[in-house]
Amino acid sequence: MIPRTITEKILGYLEGKEVHKDVLIVDGLRQVGKTTAIKMGLERFGGDFLEINLEKSKLVCKQIDESVDFSDFEKLLFREFHFKPGEGKILFIDEANESERLGHYVRQMKEDWKNQTTILSGSMIHRLFRDKKLRIPVGRFESLTVQPFHFSEFLMANEMTDSPLKKYGLYDLIQNPESIIKMGDRDHELLLKLMDHYFTCGGVPKITLSYLKTLDKKALQKNISFYLENLKDDFLKMFSEEYTNLFDRAINSVANILGYPYKKTAMIQNNDRLANNILSILEKWKLIYKIEQKSQNPAASNSFFPKRYLFDVGVAKQRRELGIPSIDLIQTLQAKQREPLGGLIEQYVCLEFIRQGYEICGFKDRSYEIDFMIKGEEMVPVECKAALKVNKKHFRGLDLYNQFYHNQKAVLLTLAPYQKIKRDHYEIVYLPLYALDCYEKLI
Repeated sequence: MIPRTITEKILGYLEGKEVHKDVLIVDGLRQVGKTTAIKMGLERFGGDFLEINLEKSKLVCKQIDESVDFSDFEKLLFREFHFKPGEGKILFIDEANESERLGHYVRQMKEDWKNQTTILSGSMIHRLFRDKKLRIPVGRFESLTVQPFHFSEFLMANEMTDSPLKKYGLYDLIQNPESIIKMGDRDHELLLKLMDHYFTCGGVPKITLSYLKTLDKKALQKNISFYLENLKDDFLKMFSEEYTNLFDRAINSVANILGYPYKKTAMIQNNDRLANNILSILEKWKLIYKIEQKSQNPAASNSFFPKRYLFDVGVAKQRRELGIPSIDLIQTLQAKQREPLGGLIEQYVCLEFIRQGYEICGFKDRSYEIDFMIKGEEMVPVECKAALKVNKKHFRGLDLYNQFYHNQKAVLLTLAPYQKIKRDHYEIVYLPLYALDCYEKLI
């Protein structure tokens, strides 16, 4: 199994010693590695645990849904599994969203159970609280989202797989800020080539590992298409057959206009209510991410359309290329052909910042826009450019932003090596895309 970095967060939760412990809810799309990451955490933590999969254990799921109250649920756990809370055994319920009743018991899992660790996970976990009469038990649970492999995990998978691309030490290299600052041309070019493969196959574990073994792009296209069909089956659990085509429209429309404002009419015209409903579900599902656009005038922000991005760069690239030639990070040189590459780079950066827990938005003004604003002690503007070499026109927007807001730092994310430059009143960090794991240390 490929180690997942989110396992560290799961392990941190497991090590917590609160008497009344929050329930951990782990979400993420089908086949992104939720169960694997949880089991890795449980294995490293040690101790005994009870695993119940409600998708496989239909009878248990039915019994939970027929339970009258929380004590009835507790009796069910004892009768079927000889489980008593507080006796040192971790409770792990996978595909918890299959139950219509289980969400009612999350509050009491924390409040009534002492010294008990409980994990719920599922590919559509937002449906856990789908009963409209149920008040979501805020403050009784914490959430983690498992995304597809990020680039660092892709490098690790490449090391651990019988792959023609196999290289060693690159994962450790990009975890070290000093190594990134002193990166030689050879390692820089090698990382870009591997990133091009990552953009091609994306990070859905089964798809990625299959691609790494063969580099077969035809098989890759079939695997991605088959995966999307499986997700469509999940979509149909919430919407009727007549809306099947809107799943494809949502995926394709987002992929086609990555990096640009997304209007709901790109998916469906003359039916804002249905478009809102579908996009809201796909966003809760973490299949689509919505990034709001802000401006100097807060009131004007209400008139800006948001940008939207997909859950995986490989899926985005495949859908984006349906009507255009294949995009290559290094070999695609013509400006018009590199424009779609800029959207894919934004897609990648968006997912990386979300994974690391940053609060982000975009910024617009009459004469310029900033791709991402990173909220922290100081707002940091971040521009993404599909450039192998940087020139002054690439940071024109950053200069204009600084004239108004007088920020101390800004970031230019490109395919060029690391560098810091001084402008008149602030500093720009040129950060290569592969260095985002060290963003905070390098900025």
